[in-house]
Amino acid sequence: MKSIILTFQFLTRIPLPITIDIQEDSFVKGIVCFPIVGLVVGLYNVLIYFFLCRLLPKEVVLIFAILANISITGALHVDGLADTCDGIFSTRKAEHMLEIMRDSRIGTHGTLGIIFDLLFRYTILIQILKVDPEMLKMALLLSPVASRTVMGLCIYFSTYARKEGLGGLYLSCKKIVPTICCGMIGFVFFVCFLEIRGIFILISSTVVGFLIKYVIERKIGGMTGDTLGAIHEVVEVICLLLFLIIEC
Repeated sequence: MKSIILTFQFLTRIPLPITIDIQEDSFVKGIVCFPIVGLVVGLYNVLIYFFLCRLLPKEVVLIFAILANISITGALHVDGLADTCDGIFSTRKAEHMLEIMRDSRIGTHGTLGIIFDLLFRYTILIQILKVDPEMLKMALLLSPVASRTVMGLCIYFSTYARKEGLGGLYLSCKKIVPTICCGMIGFVFFVCFLEIRGIFILISSTVVGFLIKYVIERKIGGMTGDTLGAIHEVVEVICLLLFLIIEC
């Protein structure tokens, strides 16, 4: 229970004013509830969309749904995407890339990464809205589940590229049981809501996530908290794209 609360406190901005006695493996044990955190975020997205649709055009509401998805996490993963883009696309040596990713200032590549992230999300969601408005709600609900499930799986199969940092809370102390449970819970969510199509979406999203992980590890020799955030963002967009594909 402590690990679950800690995970929600770390991955979201949901107010949980509870003090947790943190142990070495507290964060890693919480990986089991990554998909649950994703489902809560997804429910928040759907609720924002549902209520605002009564007041505004759906095309406008989608902007607020995207902002809701970012705000509930405190832009944690978007920040990771920006830092990763700045580092990876600098084309420097691995050590210098890691230094760039630690810089709190955002660069050109990071800015472009965020812009493309938001543009792709909005464009894909608009297309899903045109094809099937009901499936749009499912996409808003389950895409955060996919991204966090894949992130949880990637953690176990990654090495930590730094000697210290927030990413080490997960990457330096890995356990197989929470990882398996994370994958199973994410799988169950997708099957329950989408049946066979859910399996296709989750497996495809996972493959993309691991391909990105492979490329990043080739560049910097491992993973960091920022690169996990980048994988989260890209997988979420890919998941939305897959929702559109199965409806076309």
